[in-house]
Amino acid sequence: ERTAITPAADDLKTWLETELKGYRHLLFVTHSTGGLVVKEMLRRAYRDGRGLSPDSDPDALPSLWLRTRRIINIAVPHRGGDPLMAGFGKVAYATVYPLMAPLLRTVRFVTQGGKDWGRNEIIAVLRWHNPWLLALEREFMEAVAGVDGLGLPVPVTHDIYAKSDLSVPIQVADRDR
Repeated sequence: ERTAITPAADDLKTWLETELKGYRHLLFVTHSTGGLVVKEMLRRAYRDGRGLSPDSDPDALPSLWLRTRRIINIAVPHRGGDPLMAGFGKVAYATVYPLMAPLLRTVRFVTQGGKDWGRNEIIAVLRWHNPWLLALEREFMEAVAGVDGLGLPVPVTHDIYAKSDLSVPIQVADRDR
């Protein structure tokens, strides 16, 4: 359906703060763009919690940043999708979507908004070395280092990739995996 990373991150943050406010420890298992949504959500949570100090009690703070213990990322395109696949997807999307738009609008009308299929902004974000994705990664890592330096809990991330994954380029040599 029609979506983008930032609104999805806002929705996730709101849901977690409402529905899971009583949980002290959070663990996320993400796949592909879901990892980018979680990272953006945590970046926003970190910004909301600026002013953290070594005296802060992580158990007393409602911050999603401090409550997140682990993130297991499966094939998350931290720096964008594979250049070839992202380029193919962009061309295919630019070609097919205009042809499908009338049908998609009709489906939305008939279902009275129940099926809101439309332009997916995530396709454009996933291009290789997208400056927004690079900034997201840099700010997230800076936040981890800054909070870790205060002796407060930080989200520990684990990235899992498969050799057969065509959409996310592997940046590590075979011998280092």
